[in-house]
Amino acid sequence: KFYCKASNKFGADVCQAELTIIDKPHFIKELQPVQSAVNRKIRLECQVDEDRKVTLSWTKDGHKIPPGKDYRIMFEDKIASLDIPLSKLKDTGTYTCTATNEAGSSSSSAMVTIKDRTLPPFFTKTLRNVESVVGGTCHLDCKVSGSLPIKVSWFKHDKEITPSAKYTIRYEEGSASLEIKKLDTKDVGVYSCKATNSAGSKECSSALAVKGLPSLLPFFLGVSFQKVFVIHYLLTFSQICLSNIV
Repeated sequence: KFYCKASNKFGADVCQAELTIIDKPHFIKELQPVQSAVNRKIRLECQVDEDRKVTLSWTKDGHKIPPGKDYRIMFEDKIASLDIPLSKLKDTGTYTCTATNEAGSSSSSAMVTIKDRTLPPFFTKTLRNVESVVGGTCHLDCKVSGSLPIKVSWFKHDKEITPSAKYTIRYEEGSASLEIKKLDTKDVGVYSCKATNSAGSKECSSALAVKGLPSLLPFFLGVSFQKVFVIHYLLTFSQICLSNIV
């Protein structure tokens, strides 16, 4: 408090005044980014250090947000919140809360991202067992559906296949294919296609047999991947022994 005193020979008088220093509001808890699916409730929340004579306003991408059925705005105990009861794709954007008093203003912003429901990959056409000839070319193909983007990978006995002069991998408009050139005994085995997106993954498999060798196809239909290894190597070893005898 400040006092002013005036006096003369006839007497004195005093008046007083109180000086209050006001600072602009500051955010002690900032808005945080939000990612959600459609038709979910979303809350944006922040906190200021002062709520006396403080007014709040909210904007989305620079446009003022009025209270209404699409948004619920609250400010209580220094906590400001904006609720979106039922999110939609159009609610994606940058939201800003601005706190103002007579000394100035401060703002806090965060990005809200609304995504449509993501479907995990699934096969509308699975791989089929294939029999081909030594020196030939074979194609393994399947069809994948689900929410994009989808990554497709190919494996032989759980080891990933990469594109090369021998292997050609294609994936266009849901159709996945693996082309194997210049087939030989080493290509016999189980091949898998794996489709992956942000919601999960799915895999299908098939067996490749090569003519000119005892057909492995009947065995592949009922044995595990590990047994396929054993069958393949036994056949290879037998061929080596026969060639040595001849």
